Amino acid sequence: MARKNADLHGAAPHSSRVALVLIDVINAMRFPTGDLLARQALPAARAIVAMKKRAAAAGVPVIYANDNYGRWRSDFRATLAHARAPDAPGRKVAALLAPANEDYFVLKPKHSAFYASSLELLLSYVGAECIVLAGFAGDICVRFTAQDAFLRDYELVVASDGTASEDPRSNKAALAYMRDTLGATIKPAKRIDFRRLSRR
Repeated sequence: MARKNADLHGAAPHSSRVALVLIDVINAMRFPTGDLLARQALPAARAIVAMKKRAAAAGVPVIYANDNYGRWRSDFRATLAHARAPDAPGRKVAALLAPANEDYFVLKPKHSAFYASSLELLLSYVGAECIVLAGFAGDICVRFTAQDAFLRDYELVVASDGTASEDPRSNKAALAYMRDTLGATIKPAKRIDFRRLSRR
């Protein structure tokens, strides 16, 4: 995990009861069905971009939780460069969602952003009690992360149009599962009111 302008041994630059967590949005999508996911992810990425701007305006921290793709020595800059390569199916998505200097980064080894990562420590550091989730794939990594957030008693909101999976039907089923089983609030990104969530 890294952030240019933060020191985890000191006070948080700002605290917020809400955090926006973006799952695997920096992704080269270099796998046999990567083109399918890339096609579904591009419109979701546009929704995430607008949502991310509103989160930043509301003082809500943005956390990128990204696979390290088995490269235990890699860092987030290397992951971003790999995803933006000219032959990467996910290059347009990665270009849209490149992080800002003030964003936080967590490299994760498995599907859930909580598993064997520093995400929980970082959420505690910024004071988050509510997590807004978006990213790819909705039926795998977003769902696994939502399950672990539920087990940790976080309030959970998922951007319905800010998630994507290879199969839209599978993505829709995952959103229904997160709503019905995990108690997540599911709504379009533009309807997520970060200021209201922060005041709750």
